[in-house]
Amino acid sequence: MKVLRLAGSSPLIQNNSAFILQQSGYPAKAVPMFKYLQQKYNTGDFNNNLAQCYLSLGDIDEAKKYFRIGLTKDPHSSEMHGALGLILSEEGNLSEALAHISESL
Repeated sequence: MKVLRLAGSSPLIQNNSAFILQQSGYPAKAVPMFKYLQQKYNTGDFNNNLAQCYLSLGDIDEAKKYFRIGLTKDPHSSEMHGALGLILSEEGNLSEALAHISESL
């Protein structure tokens, strides 16, 4: 928290702080930080991190939304293609899931 107070305006530090919250079991607290970063910078990474938070919270629709937005920013992201492919396969959308899983490889 000291680092966040000292250099809190750095997007990298904000991202890392939110990531630590998510990985520590507090994805609901990380969502507002990732949402801010996604809205301000709209990069593939920030969309992916926001989607991963929503996935941790069980909000599949929001996770898919931000994976798809993220893929428009970084269409070659193996991580986002893989995650979206797994979600789609769980939903029974096998043809689209296969396309994303193949792209992740």
